[in-house]
Amino acid sequence: MDIKEIEKRKEEYEMSRKKLEAFALEVLDQCENKGFTLEEVKDLPNYIEEQTRYAVLRHMRNVEFQHIKSQTKES
Repeated sequence: MDIKEIEKRKEEYEMSRKKLEAFALEVLDQCENKGFTLEEVKDLPNYIEEQTRYAVLRHMRNVEFQHIKSQTKES
């Protein structure tokens, strides 16, 4: 990996990090606006992780199904 590639990846990481930080602040503002308790806010990362895992699994099932479906059409 050359220097340009390393710099490009670092820039991409920094941009991604900034987007995530901004989003996290928006989420916290929404929690405050909706009257979440501190305990609810503290539990939010666990809930997001769980929902993300389910979303990825659903996506993977759909992708596999579409792939199988497209193979049967070609036959």
